[in-house]
Amino acid sequence: MRVLKAGGFHGVLDSLQKGDEKDFDVALEMFPKEFHEPFYKNYIENPMEKLIEGEGMPVQNVNIGFFSKSVSSVKDAKVEAKH
Repeated sequence: MRVLKAGGFHGVLDSLQKGDEKDFDVALEMFPKEFHEPFYKNYIENPMEKLIEGEGMPVQNVNIGFFSKSVSSVKDAKVEAKH
């Protein structure tokens, strides 16, 4: 986020996370076991929205499509680099 200029767009498209679509939570929990994805469990349990907002970038939009989720934000001019 530190290289993004004020007013810059930030977008992420990735897998759903737990709680996004309750009917798919069981499938999300099984995925790392069936396909040896050791980091996936951590990913599904830590919502992208909180991570992005934790960097001082308010989430503008969240869209869900089947097993995918997109999260977009725009860097505020007031946000200073933390690093």
